[in-house]
Amino acid sequence: MTSWNQLVSKVGSALLSGLLGVGTVSAQQAPKKYAFLVGINDYVAANRLGVPNLKYAVKDVEDLSDALERQGYQVRKLLDADAKRRSIVLHFYWYATHLGPEDTFLLFFAGHGLRNEAINKATYWLTNEALPDLLDLDGIRLNHLMDFVGDLPAKLKIVILDHCFSGNVIDNVIASSSSRDATSSGARVDRNAKIETGEFERGVAIPKADVDRQKEAAGGEGTVVLASALSAAYETDEYEQGIFTSVLLKALTSPEADTGGDGRLSVLELVSYVKPRVETLAADSGLNQTVATHLGVKHGSQAIIAPNLAASSVEDLKERVKRYTDIIELWYMENNLYGLTFVVRMACKKAIRNFERAEGDINKLTKRDRDVWNKLVDHLEALDDEEDGQKVYVPEVLSQDLEQAVRRLLPSSGNS
Repeated sequence: MTSWNQLVSKVGSALLSGLLGVGTVSAQQAPKKYAFLVGINDYVAANRLGVPNLKYAVKDVEDLSDALERQGYQVRKLLDADAKRRSIVLHFYWYATHLGPEDTFLLFFAGHGLRNEAINKATYWLTNEALPDLLDLDGIRLNHLMDFVGDLPAKLKIVILDHCFSGNVIDNVIASSSSRDATSSGARVDRNAKIETGEFERGVAIPKADVDRQKEAAGGEGTVVLASALSAAYETDEYEQGIFTSVLLKALTSPEADTGGDGRLSVLELVSYVKPRVETLAADSGLNQTVATHLGVKHGSQAIIAPNLAASSVEDLKERVKRYTDIIELWYMENNLYGLTFVVRMACKKAIRNFERAEGDINKLTKRDRDVWNKLVDHLEALDDEEDGQKVYVPEVLSQDLEQAVRRLLPSSGNS
């Protein structure tokens, strides 16, 4: 090694210690963010027995999918005819075998639920093909669903429900009656009195036993539940989606909920923003909708659910840009150690530069810059993760993983 390279190595090591800290406990790939979204408007079989179709559950999922993809989530969604029991369960099997212990998993459901009063008092997701009087054949029992979620090895699990009585998952109270119920003679579905104005209830009750099981399964940063209503949850023609989901999307796509002004949305910031605004919007429409939440154990409330919002603080934005630039330069300068090539370095710097020009608004970036930026966030923010006072990730492994991840985003010619 030449004297110049020795100097670079010493400076780089000092810079690395200052930026990243010292000591690691494992060598892993960067954590990933996954989202599984289910939305059902059309209930072909159940509709013949009186269960009304919904109008905006699918739109809720489509809009949320776009917002989460911009935040770096790998999204899978099942809509209407694809949202059958077998497909939903197979997706949970896939997540159970592909999620890592440092990953984030987000589950969202918009649709109907039924409580089987005739047989077992259990609550079910009403899938696209399910018959209300034969729920165990094609529906998904809630306690089984929560078992699936509890089995996932992810560090943070976020369950977001937009339907009536979803708040019982936190309140631990079984609703005495649901706006959609099942009886031995079939389903009786009570429509909200304001249905002629374009407002629908989405009904489901969640048993206390399911809540307890989910809480017991929460590990690492835990399980976070954000439920749209303790009783009725509404979708309206005015918003062309669920009232709850409209506020959720606002939090994920603008800096309004980012009270810290750092361009990142934490679970606590999300909850603090969504709850009062949903209740106010509902009240303004003459409706009563009370949001309920459960924040998981340990660091669940501080966990970042959306890392890419437009920062309201210029200082925070500049600090983030400088930190990312310094790390990328170090990983390129010490290529023999970190494996970052010129092509990937330039693609990363371009994404960083354009993110700063966009004042931290991820929506203003091109798709390629946005994808590269999200890879940077996944890898560089992971450098700060600690467990028992030690770093979780090895920088050399993260840098090499970033190299491969960004290269896959670039044209085959290697030019950015």
